[in-house]
Amino acid sequence: MNNTMNTTVFADTIDGVREYLNTIPRETDKLRVILGLVKAEHAPKLVGSIIVNSIDTEHYERNQSILMEIGINAFDAKSLRQHANSPGANGENLLKEIYYYHFRIKQHAQYINKKFCPGDPDSNRFGNTRFTTLEEAKDMLTSSFVWDVDTKDPQGDKCPVILLGHDIRMDTNSLANSTGFDLFSTGTVVATIDTQQMAREMGINNPSGNPKDKIALRDLVKQFDIPYRNPHTAGNDAAYTTISAIYMALYGRTLPASTKSVLESINEVESASRKEVASIGVAKYCARTKLSTDGVENTSGEISVTTFGEPKVLAVTERILNPKR
Repeated sequence: MNNTMNTTVFADTIDGVREYLNTIPRETDKLRVILGLVKAEHAPKLVGSIIVNSIDTEHYERNQSILMEIGINAFDAKSLRQHANSPGANGENLLKEIYYYHFRIKQHAQYINKKFCPGDPDSNRFGNTRFTTLEEAKDMLTSSFVWDVDTKDPQGDKCPVILLGHDIRMDTNSLANSTGFDLFSTGTVVATIDTQQMAREMGINNPSGNPKDKIALRDLVKQFDIPYRNPHTAGNDAAYTTISAIYMALYGRTLPASTKSVLESINEVESASRKEVASIGVAKYCARTKLSTDGVENTSGEISVTTFGEPKVLAVTERILNPKR
C-alpha cells in the first residue's frame, strides 16, 4: 500500500474517516491501517478510535426467516495497534485482545440445523453463550455500533465502525430481515471488509481453481492451518472469520515458521476468551417451558450452555470500551 502521494486533508469526523478509507482500494490494506501495520498518511485522528465488529449469523435451514444465532467479535484499533510490532506466535497477542460473543435467540432455541448445514449451537468455543430475545438482540446490535469516543462525553463524537465478515452482505441482509435492524442505519459504519475479497487480493482461491468462485470459510481457514472445529455455529464462524482476516493482514498468504503450532495458539485464545461474559441475556434457557435460568442444573428438555471458570460479568459496552482505550 502506498498513499504517500495523497495530500487531501480529511475532516476528523465519521464522514472524514469514511472518505479517507475510500482512498484505500484494497480491503486488506484497510485492515492493515487499522492494525497499525502500515503508516496511515494523512489519516484523520479519529482513525485511531475505530472499532471493528465481525458478524456471523445462523438461520434455520428449512426457514431462513428464523434467526437462531448471532456471533459477534469486537476489537478497537488502539488495543491491537500496541502489538503491531510484537504480534506473538501466530498472532496470539492480537487475537487475545479481541472480544468474542455468542447469542442464541430464545424464541428459536429449539431449532437445530442437522441436514444441509449441520451445526451444534451448544458447541460454541469462543467466549460464552447467552440466550436473548429478538428485541434484546436488536438492542445489543444497536449498542455495538454506537460507541462514544470519550466515555465521559456521551454527546460527543462517536467511534467509526468497520463491519467485518465472510460474505458479509448475506449476514447484513439476514439481520435486517429477521430483527428489523439495519447495521448501516446508525451512521457510524465507515467501511466493510469481507474476507472473501481479502482472499482474492491475497491470491487465495477456491479449491476449484476458478478465481471467480467465492472461497468458503472452511477452505480459507485451511490456508493457515486454523482448526475448523464445530462450524456453522455463529460464535465459532465469526471467530474463524476474524482470525483469518487478522492472519491475511499480518502475514499475507502464509504464516511464518514458529515453534508453536496454530492449534496450540488457537486453543489458548479460546481459553482466554471464556474468562468474561456479556451481561445481556441468560446462560441457560428451557425451550420446552420457555423458562430461563442462570446457574442451575440441566434438566430434561432444557438447553444449556457451559461457562468455563468464573467469568466476570460485564456489559457489552464495558467489554469493548476497556481501560486500554
